[in-house]
Amino acid sequence: MRARSYALASALALAALAFLAAGCGGSSSASSTTTTELSATQAWAQDVCTALVSWKRQVNAAGQTLKEQPSRDTAQHAADQLRDATQDLSRAVQSAGRPNTPAATQAQATLDQLRTQLKGDAATVRDAVASVSSASDLVAAATKAKSGVVAMRDHVQSAQQSLRSLPQGELSQAIADAPACATLRGGEATSS
Repeated sequence: MRARSYALASALALAALAFLAAGCGGSSSASSTTTTELSATQAWAQDVCTALVSWKRQVNAAGQTLKEQPSRDTAQHAADQLRDATQDLSRAVQSAGRPNTPAATQAQATLDQLRTQLKGDAATVRDAVASVSSASDLVAAATKAKSGVVAMRDHVQSAQQSLRSLPQGELSQAIADAPACATLRGGEATSS
């Protein structure tokens, strides 16, 4: 049974780490530009990107813990951390509101869709881990959990691409200039 728990935990850790390494970027430290120095649109971009950086950090930490201490309990804890990180991201994006620019509707729709997708993906991972009641459940659970993490990666990449390709204007420029958004562009290596 210990070998099977190790296999599930390893699969989840590898999936989480693959998610982080597969073009999502991220860094272990985010810039801390204050919003008082920024326009409202720049503050919005910084807030949203900071929330995404924080989410990625939390996912990375859960994956690292799982990698270092593989077990069913650690996998369950990692799934809970993933759920909590996704809820934190959702709240942060919602509290950032909507910038007052022509591209705001498109940006907000992208973020609303991402929040919904990530909640569903986190539930997939959590349900996969929770479904393990015997050694025979481990392989199916690892496969299902990995598919949830891969979907998260794909959804984040798609949202980042949509935000980067907003029409030229104040919002596009704010996203290009925000220090936390630079982290998301993948200019810095992911720590693991």
